[in-house]
Amino acid sequence: MILWTHKNVECALLFFCLGLLCLIGLTTLNAWFRVFGTTDSRSTVSAAKAAAPESASQPTSQPPSKPTTPDVRDEIASRVNDAKKELEVTIDADRKNAGDRIDEKMDGAKQLLDRLITLTGVYSVILGFTAFLSVKFARDEAREQVEILDKKIAEIEQSFPEFSRLDERIQRLMRGMELRMSDEADWNDDESYRALSEEQRQEYLNNEATLTSISAFALDRPPSVRARLVSIYGAFARFYLGRHNTSPDLSEADYVRALSYASRAIDLSPERMSGYRLRGAIYLSRYERLSKIAPPVDGAKLKHLLQSAESDFAEAIGKGTKDEVDAGAYYNQALTRYYEGDIAGAAAASRQLLGLKSRISSAHREKYLPDIYLNLGCFLAMQARSAAEQQRTEDEQHFSAEAVQALKGGIDDFQSTASLDGGLVLLKKGIQKELLEGGDLSHLAPAQKEEVATLIKSRAA
Repeated sequence: MILWTHKNVECALLFFCLGLLCLIGLTTLNAWFRVFGTTDSRSTVSAAKAAAPESASQPTSQPPSKPTTPDVRDEIASRVNDAKKELEVTIDADRKNAGDRIDEKMDGAKQLLDRLITLTGVYSVILGFTAFLSVKFARDEAREQVEILDKKIAEIEQSFPEFSRLDERIQRLMRGMELRMSDEADWNDDESYRALSEEQRQEYLNNEATLTSISAFALDRPPSVRARLVSIYGAFARFYLGRHNTSPDLSEADYVRALSYASRAIDLSPERMSGYRLRGAIYLSRYERLSKIAPPVDGAKLKHLLQSAESDFAEAIGKGTKDEVDAGAYYNQALTRYYEGDIAGAAAASRQLLGLKSRISSAHREKYLPDIYLNLGCFLAMQARSAAEQQRTEDEQHFSAEAVQALKGGIDDFQSTASLDGGLVLLKKGIQKELLEGGDLSHLAPAQKEEVATLIKSRAA
């Protein structure tokens, strides 16, 4: 018994099309020989007839026995004229026969072309019908396979209830992780990690173990799950950064794990700024800790950390948009340049961020702008001190005046926005600390120092 599946039908249609192609080829060859394969025998006969008068008119090889008389010449001329007329008649007849044959061949060629066009149309219709049947059979078979798969899934869910609605359960579990791990704390501040209770620290570790156990289910495929996973990776990176910064021996394992989670977040969402800024902050934090320990760390290693941080901050800044600016990337880029000894570059990065402050979110304005204004004043004070050491009096006065102006602009900026009272307090405390504890602002000329002190008092809340 033959099973008429779509594969058998396709094979039958294939053989049918091959037979049709052979038929078309034979028909074409037959028509070609019928039209162009015959020869014209009449031209040979005509040529023979045309040659006869010409040979009759040729003079004989025997010399004349007597001089030619006028009557003989007239008779010869008459014969030549008769032969010429007969030749012209023959040529006209041959020309007419040749034209008739050409017309016959043209008619045959037209008929052959019409047949070929007809056969081509029939073949195209057959091919289209074959394709339609193939698609139809494939769709029916796919529908059957889907139905079979649905039945198997239903059977598995009945046999193993724990797999029922697995994707929904995983997303709910990840959402709970995300809510329990806050991203608001400043993990560069050691107190942020120390403020975590032991229960909260264990919560992070438990969440990490849970994420590892469910990672086999291809969590990075759906876009919604991928975005949540990026947030969770960022939380783990910050947690291990905080633990690294507070460990007495600056555990390299915690640093590497923080770096690994930040890199995973970048791999899942390379278009986002936050991943690059986070990884750059990890490099920078590692540099800050290693540069302060004794014995000193290899200078090449410290330089590599700064270069890596600068590269990631530049990448984050480059991915900014017209409506979104990552203030943390600019802030950390200025610090990186300061550590590299590029004070002018650090001041330029700070000024660039202040030029974009209207596009910074309110949360980032209060978090970063106080330090940006304070650091800019300190960078300019450093340049003023360097100019004084080189006895460049005019440059010293210029940088000192710019430092005072930067601090004044920061205080005015915060006072003009009622929602940024916290930022105003932080900026004023930072300026006072610099003046009282011998910071960079304390090295300004006495006139500028007095102006800064008066500035703080006159704008006290």
